[in-house]
Amino acid sequence: MQTSSLCVLRTIHPCLVVLLLPLGLGSLVGCGGGTRPDRVPVSGRVTIDGEPLTFGSIRFIAEGPGRPAMTKIDANGRFDFGAEGVVVGKNRVEVMADEQLNETDTRWHAPQKYTSYETSDLAVDVTEPMDDLVLELTWAGGKPFTATSSVTGESKRGIGTR
Repeated sequence: MQTSSLCVLRTIHPCLVVLLLPLGLGSLVGCGGGTRPDRVPVSGRVTIDGEPLTFGSIRFIAEGPGRPAMTKIDANGRFDFGAEGVVVGKNRVEVMADEQLNETDTRWHAPQKYTSYETSDLAVDVTEPMDDLVLELTWAGGKPFTATSSVTGESKRGIGTR
């Protein structure tokens, strides 16, 4: 009986090598096979009508390949993408400054148009590390407001008391 078990192991072993070899080679090659876009550190501040935006987050979306970068805006309006940085090249920018107060009320610290790169009109051409970038937003005559959505979950974002 010992001999037949040993024969089975000898027969299985070459099969395992054939099955595991492609996995081992695949891990050496890695995913994608291409080069990643260069990234550089970027930090600065966000203002709205000349005053620091004291709440929210900011996201840079590269026009070319590369994943977006996102970070918080602090109480002084400052942001820092840290060592991971931002993709070099043209980046469109989103600023999300909506604070959920409770189940139905949202406080807008900046206009909704800045929450999408398609409507924000904000873009930054990143060519080198930056530590003093200033992004200037405006209420264009408006001011922070609270929007109330229905209890049924239907969103009425941006419609509320001003």
